[in-house]
Amino acid sequence: MPHQKMTDPMISGHPDNQTSPVEAAILSTVAYRDCFRCAISLAEMHRFLHGHACTIQELQEALDRTELCQGRLETDGSYYWLKGRRENLTHRQNSEARLQARLKQAQDVARILCNMPHVRMVGLSGALAARNSTAGDDLDFFCITDQGKMWRARAWVVCVRVLDSKTKKLGVCPNYFVSTAALHMEKHTLYIANELALMVPLFGEDIYHEMRAQNLWTNRFLPNATDLPEMTRDLSVRPNRGVKTALEALMNSPIGTWFERFESTRKMRRLNAPGFHDTPHSAFTHERTGQRIFTGEAIEKAWRTRVDTLINGEEK
Repeated sequence: MPHQKMTDPMISGHPDNQTSPVEAAILSTVAYRDCFRCAISLAEMHRFLHGHACTIQELQEALDRTELCQGRLETDGSYYWLKGRRENLTHRQNSEARLQARLKQAQDVARILCNMPHVRMVGLSGALAARNSTAGDDLDFFCITDQGKMWRARAWVVCVRVLDSKTKKLGVCPNYFVSTAALHMEKHTLYIANELALMVPLFGEDIYHEMRAQNLWTNRFLPNATDLPEMTRDLSVRPNRGVKTALEALMNSPIGTWFERFESTRKMRRLNAPGFHDTPHSAFTHERTGQRIFTGEAIEKAWRTRVDTLINGEEK
C-alpha cells in the first residue's frame, strides 16, 4: 500500500502554511472520531494519532502551543471535539454512563466464549471497544481459532449467540472469525488499522500480539498504538482448563474432523452463493469468514471530507 494513501489529507497543510504536521495529525484524528459523533480523550487521541509518533506529553504541549489547533477544536478539560460539535461531548458522556454495566456483560460472555473448543482469542470490538456505544448496540466479538478448525469452533460460538437470543438477549454478536493461519489483514486502510487498534483482547493476549506482529503496516497509520488497549487489564478472562481440554478432546476426535468438513462445506457453499448477500462480500474460506468488501469506505470518505475542510479550507 502506498504510504500517501494514509497521509495525503493530513500533510497537505493549510494554503497559508499555518497548519503544522502535528496540528494536521491532531485534526485528522479528531475528525475521524467525529464521523462516529464522539468526543475523544487525550489518551485516546494519543493512541490513535494519525501518522505522527510522539509521547502523550508532547501531544498535550502541541495542543497548548497551538491553542487547540488555532481554535478548530474545543474541550471541557477531559474530552476534545471539533469546534461547533458539542453534541459529540453529550454523546460521549451518555456512552460513558452505560459503559461499565455493558463491559461487565461483555466480560461475562467472554468467560463462556473462551471455553469453546479451539478458540484461541476473544476480542471485544465495535462501538463498545471504542467506548462509543449507544442503547441497543450489540456486543461485538472477534474470534481467532486454531488452524483448520475454524468452522467447528464457530459452530460452538454461534450456539452461545443463539442461546443468548433466547434468554438474556444481550446482543451477543461474534461477527468475525479467522484462524491462526489467516491473521494478516488483506486490506490496508485507516479504518482497518483503527479496528485492530481498538480491539480489546479479553482472552488470548499472545495471539493478539501475533496478529499485531503480522499487521505491522498499521504502524504507518497509528504509530502510537502498538501496545495493548488500556481496558485489557481490567477485562481479561481465563478459561476453565478442564472444560476446554475435554471439549477439545471431543472435537479432535473423528467426529470433530467429520463435523469440520461437513460444516465448512455446507456453510461455504451457502455463504459464497451468488446473491446470498445484499452487498459484495469477500469469500468465506476454511480459515476466514467473509466480510463486506466496502466496509469502512463510507467512514473514510466522510473523514477525508472533514479533513479537507479543516486543513485546506475546502469541501469536496
